[in-house]
Amino acid sequence: MGHISDSCQHRCRKFTDFYLYIYLLCLQQLQEMDEKRINKVQKLIESSTDIERNVMPIMNKCIDGMATAAQMIDCKQVRTGESN
Repeated sequence: MGHISDSCQHRCRKFTDFYLYIYLLCLQQLQEMDEKRINKVQKLIESSTDIERNVMPIMNKCIDGMATAAQMIDCKQVRTGESN
């Protein structure tokens, strides 16, 4: 009987060690994947902000042009359809 019990305990210990190792390895890999994902999101945000900064002057010129055009509107001319 002792031999069967020892054999069971040995198998149980091996089984536990194996799954504990696999489980910890899996958790470690998941953590590494998550860290890589976070780094990629960080780089994406940095890249997006750089692009936005480069586009802002162009957008500001357009907005300035729209404001200038709005100031040039003559309501009397628009109402009658006459031009100068």
